[in-house]
Amino acid sequence: MLPKRFRRARDYGFLHGNGKKLMQLLRLLLKVVVPEHPQPSQRVPVLCTHCGHAMTIIDTRLRLNGPMLC
Repeated sequence: MLPKRFRRARDYGFLHGNGKKLMQLLRLLLKVVVPEHPQPSQRVPVLCTHCGHAMTIIDTRLRLNGPMLC
């Protein structure tokens, strides 16, 4: 929460929610190439300690007892 008299900067200019056309124009003028689909990073497979086969990660959890990074 911001103090009184302060305004979020992302509400103005090209960061505004309706600024997609302006962002496209800026990319065109600055000749910025945005990749269509980022390549997923290759991870080393986690092996099962019982059978030795590669495990498939289906879900991850965050630890909440450590310091919070914002």
